[in-house]
Amino acid sequence: MKSRNRAALSYCFSVLCLCGLSGALADGSVIARLARLQHVRSLRCTYDVEAQTAYMPQGRRFTTDHDTIVVVYDDIDLQRGTARVIYLKGIAPGAGDVSVRWNGNALWFTEATESTAAVSNAVMTTVFATYARGTEDFIALDSRQSLAAIVTGSMASGTCTELH
Repeated sequence: MKSRNRAALSYCFSVLCLCGLSGALADGSVIARLARLQHVRSLRCTYDVEAQTAYMPQGRRFTTDHDTIVVVYDDIDLQRGTARVIYLKGIAPGAGDVSVRWNGNALWFTEATESTAAVSNAVMTTVFATYARGTEDFIALDSRQSLAAIVTGSMASGTCTELH
């Protein structure tokens, strides 16, 4: 292929790619979701499905649960990397401080709860800049690991609503 034809073909391909990209950006829905989540100050997250694995002396046990867990993340400040967590339902009631960061188009909340020599816990919650079907609620996953008498890990899934 002659160099002029190759250049013309390359130009046409570039224009097609840019047109497709500008069409996606002009849609604005992706950009709007990203901006909305990145500037949110408070979220109410509701999880309705949880899967848990537990390593016990008798072996590993796997269970699923459909109880509702409700958690509020408040005073979200990405500049400082801080937020407050408030457990309303499904987890022992209480509140605490968590770290938060923006990464991969999602909010990542990390909580290392008080630990002792006999008990340690870690919680990671990810709120994605993706809406659950038919809503403007963000999709969220909550992962918990703990060591007490046995080692357990769980993953809950649900959605988060912006609180104004």
